[in-house]
Amino acid sequence: MKIEKHYSIIVLLFLCIGITSCKDPVDIDYIGYEKKTVVDAINTVDSTFAVRLTDSRWAFSNVPFKEIANADVNLWVNGNKCSAPTFTTWKRDKNYYVFDSYSLREGDSLRLTATVNNKEISAGCRVPEKPQISNFNATQSFVISEYENYTADSGWFTVNDTSYIMYNISFSLNDNPSKKNFYQIEVLQKSKNGSIGTADIYIDDYLLLDNISSFDIVEDYGLYTRKFLFSDNAINGRDYTVKVEVDLYNYDNELASYYDNVVFRISEISSDLYYFLKTRDASQNSDELFSEPTLIHTNVENGIGIMGAINPLDILLWTNPDNEQNK
Repeated sequence: MKIEKHYSIIVLLFLCIGITSCKDPVDIDYIGYEKKTVVDAINTVDSTFAVRLTDSRWAFSNVPFKEIANADVNLWVNGNKCSAPTFTTWKRDKNYYVFDSYSLREGDSLRLTATVNNKEISAGCRVPEKPQISNFNATQSFVISEYENYTADSGWFTVNDTSYIMYNISFSLNDNPSKKNFYQIEVLQKSKNGSIGTADIYIDDYLLLDNISSFDIVEDYGLYTRKFLFSDNAINGRDYTVKVEVDLYNYDNELASYYDNVVFRISEISSDLYYFLKTRDASQNSDELFSEPTLIHTNVENGIGIMGAINPLDILLWTNPDNEQNK
């Protein structure tokens, strides 16, 4: 019995080594696994509505998501059916169903349906209002810090300087008391080649951090992040002063060399999108090997994924001096 058990373990070990050592993607299904349609439909106010559909895959598969190109996709806005979409390359060089006849408007009620392999999936959301803020203030400072850099050839540590432009931002968030509200804060760095990245932000606010998972919080009860999500649980229906620190890496004048501008963005997001992002991040960042898996929130009937809307308010923090000179 012991010999058979050891033999089975050895066979399983060699099988795992063989699979993980393959250079080409390997698609592995298991008995009982049913593929579902994945909906990616996160859109911003004033942008054209677009949705990407793919087949789901097993969690340990390394093959790319397979795009669905032959679905019957329809969009209703406030009960009215939009013109048929075009299937074309859109965001991130992926193929989307694009509804050129409709751009998101605040307050619109959206309903999406798609028929894939004779099975209908559906999802819906309401486009949220733009967040209301007042008393916005941003104080700029310059910071130089030291860090150690290890050189493998010499085996020595060298001390280098790096510089940051720091913004201490405060504003009053005027939360609407008549409904549940969900917010997202980020700082966008728009490069000269058109790409957009996000800067490091720091939140130190016990009320807003109340719903943050413990693994996100640093020792001094604050949070370094690229995007900060919070609900109005603790501030519902009242004005509240939010404080944010923004750190812009500026080694060797990198900002002026690569970026056109830096924008502070606070958005109101749809409720399902909030819960989708929170549960997705919790699932991806959990380091508990034997904990219960986090179920990622979805508002897609007969499928998975998310349909959500974002209504942003942008405030310019920094603009490249060359932009002013070239006017």
